[in-house]
Amino acid sequence: MEEQIRDDGSYRKLKYGHRVIYKPNEWVFIHIPKNGGTSFAAEIKRNAFHYRQMGIHLLDISFNEIHNQASVLKERYKELRNCQTVAIGRNPWARCLSLFTFNCEAAVRPVNMGQDWSKFIHPKLLKDGFKKSWMPGGHFRDHIAMQNGITHNPKRTWRENDPQLKWLDKDAKVFKLETEMKEFYKFIGIPEVKTIMNKSKHYHYRLYYDDELRREIGSLYSNDINKFNSTF
Repeated sequence: MEEQIRDDGSYRKLKYGHRVIYKPNEWVFIHIPKNGGTSFAAEIKRNAFHYRQMGIHLLDISFNEIHNQASVLKERYKELRNCQTVAIGRNPWARCLSLFTFNCEAAVRPVNMGQDWSKFIHPKLLKDGFKKSWMPGGHFRDHIAMQNGITHNPKRTWRENDPQLKWLDKDAKVFKLETEMKEFYKFIGIPEVKTIMNKSKHYHYRLYYDDELRREIGSLYSNDINKFNSTF
């Protein structure tokens, strides 16, 4: 298993550990899944000593906690309670495509091949396709399937189809992935990370939508869309 993790480590970088990135009494980075946070997080974890000199700390947590919401992490870890939440927000239409393609790719990676969830998810998503998986009755709209992500992962408190606002508390500072990453790095206080990691492989998200699916996702994540001023 360890050898498999090393071979497949380019997408999770497990050897760097599962850690919350924060600056004591200033900010804590809340990693919303599929919002581009891995590039930033991996840079900090790879060069932990360097960033420690800049006042940035790493808090060890379990693998199943790395994407938990701000309220959950602050409740569990007193070190984070005086920190302002900082996060990266993403256009929901783009994010929904990324969630679909990521699941298709992750299910057949060496570290996951042979697991029951992989054998179920990969054929189902490929058979149904992107649109059907997000329409009513599809995989990402299946309450039982989404709940299983929590049931079978102790300490995980988020569902794959949760709206992004569920990760944020009232004082959160959110930067849009598409247009505000320079401001994000300025706020964090480090040079912009140029290396992109864990990026799903697909063309521009608009190519995968018809009008019906565009409206469906627009309705499903209307609060996120309003929060981030997203347009299709």
